[in-house]
Amino acid sequence: MLRLIALFRLLKAALLIAVGVGALKLLHKDVAGALEHWGELLKLDPNNHYIDTPLEKASNITPDKIKELGLESMIYAGLFLTEESAYGSRNAGLSG
Repeated sequence: MLRLIALFRLLKAALLIAVGVGALKLLHKDVAGALEHWGELLKLDPNNHYIDTPLEKASNITPDKIKELGLESMIYAGLFLTEESAYGSRNAGLSG
């Protein structure tokens, strides 16, 4: 069971790193255009309220907010990895 928890935490850290890298790659780019492109690739209905609202909000995101999101995701992932490292070494003898 402890290995499953450790795997889940590592997965969360990996996803946060991916979000951070993705956010930093969107710096100084058209965020709404990128999201619309992904929506077209995934064949999402652009007239759907649940799709249109996030696209509308994304068009108002500033580069500073994107940078903040990317850095915060990386920091949070680092905390997960540090916590998992400490937790894993502390309980190494119990997971046999």
